[in-house]
Amino acid sequence: MTALKDFNLQPITSIENIDLLLFPSRNGLGDVHNFDVFYGEISLCNLDKHFDVEANSDTIDESLKMQRDVDTARVKALTSYLKERKDYALPPVIFFVNRLSNVVEHSFNAGKMVEATLEATSHRFIVDGQGRTYTIKTMIKVLKALKEHGLGFMMFVTNTDSIYDAEVVIKQLFSDINGKTKKPSTSLSLYFDSSKPFSRLLNEIIQAEITIGSETKLLSDILSKQGNISVGKLWTYKQFSKFFCTVFNESEASLNKSLADPDTYCQFVDIGKKFVLNILNNLPVELLFGQDWRKFHEEALFTKALFANGVALVGLSLIEQSAYSGSIEWSKLDRMSELPIVDMSNDLWVKYGVCSNENGKVKIIRGCDKKIARVLCNQLNIMPSMEI
Repeated sequence: MTALKDFNLQPITSIENIDLLLFPSRNGLGDVHNFDVFYGEISLCNLDKHFDVEANSDTIDESLKMQRDVDTARVKALTSYLKERKDYALPPVIFFVNRLSNVVEHSFNAGKMVEATLEATSHRFIVDGQGRTYTIKTMIKVLKALKEHGLGFMMFVTNTDSIYDAEVVIKQLFSDINGKTKKPSTSLSLYFDSSKPFSRLLNEIIQAEITIGSETKLLSDILSKQGNISVGKLWTYKQFSKFFCTVFNESEASLNKSLADPDTYCQFVDIGKKFVLNILNNLPVELLFGQDWRKFHEEALFTKALFANGVALVGLSLIEQSAYSGSIEWSKLDRMSELPIVDMSNDLWVKYGVCSNENGKVKIIRGCDKKIARVLCNQLNIMPSMEI
């Protein structure tokens, strides 16, 4: 209920009840979380009438979303498929509902069948099939044949007051279904994935509070989970993930093994939060919230993924140096705000091969993250790691 209470999210409901004919089933997700699991079929007319897709991140804050945005390109491809093919077939959708009522079970020689009502006020959320649903809702008005067709579904009944009480499970199932394919952005799959220690570490770190101008925000607010840079977004979640792999000088797979130890996990969370807060305190992130945010994002060095990786190498250098000094000297990062990090064309970056400037056309040079790290270490009086 936290999401609903704190952010006044409106769960997806319907305008009237719908009666369903269901086949009960079991799977690991249902057993572990005490959900009821059913299979069935719904007419496309009823899918259109009783279900909807989650609003895109231009309508609700992406940190509150449990799904990726409905992608225009994917919808266009599916629309063309339905228009051009008479022998189309759509895979089943998977959705969650928080409650069923009027549940009556019937037994037959071949198995069991259930009659139930999904009331208008019951919450529902499509975890796999948003694109299909959105396309059907659009095309059913155009293609008359769709009104006679149906679609299979798998349904999880959470038996909770709100669908948002199952938010973590819904996100995890999305990640399980889509995380190993190219369909969603890597940033979104990482953000939704709570099955691995490294993902949990990242999601804990991004809850840290940061000060941007006169406002207090969460670190999460300036990271793009959808994988696209927009107003107020510094890096993508994937770039943030790579940032910490570099800081700790381990691969994601290796970190998942290391972080399985509770003490190591706590230590890494503490280091991660302190490092990122000290970095962000010295970056002019407030420029990304203004009217000219896109211009600043394009012209600044600190917004680039290569800069993020270079800063991560600086963090690795500080951590390694602490083996000799006995503590991590975060204060050495304070002078970063005095460096020309908002201007890629500055002579400092051009001189040391970080950027090129040919007839006023400025570009960041591919693979320059270690050069960035060396310049920063030199300017901030930090002993560089041997990795640089």
